[in-house]
Amino acid sequence: VELCTGLLSPDYIVDYSQAQARSCKTTFTPAEDKLFVLGFERYGLKAWNDISQHYFSPFKKPPQLQNRFKNKSSKKASISLNPIKIFLELHKRPFTPEENQKLLENVRTKGLEWELIASSFQNR
Repeated sequence: VELCTGLLSPDYIVDYSQAQARSCKTTFTPAEDKLFVLGFERYGLKAWNDISQHYFSPFKKPPQLQNRFKNKSSKKASISLNPIKIFLELHKRPFTPEENQKLLENVRTKGLEWELIASSFQNR
């Protein structure tokens, strides 16, 4: 049994003993979805390598996390009991005046390179 450092809640305990016997192709548990959210909060959205290394290694690889995110964050995914979708909904808020200023400055310096601009806004 592996316990995420700093978390004492039994909800965050992930039992990998059976997963080791089967293979790396295991389904995600509700506890792993919660760890996924902790990874987002710590490393930002789409930091698949960091999240995998610090929360799921060696049992979940970055492509598996990316697919899980895509499936759980889609418009078809239900928000009830879905910590990934709840996390995304909570982070949809209007820009602050400071963020608006940062956005305008980025557009002036980087043009309409939205991928570059988005990289300067963590968890957006």
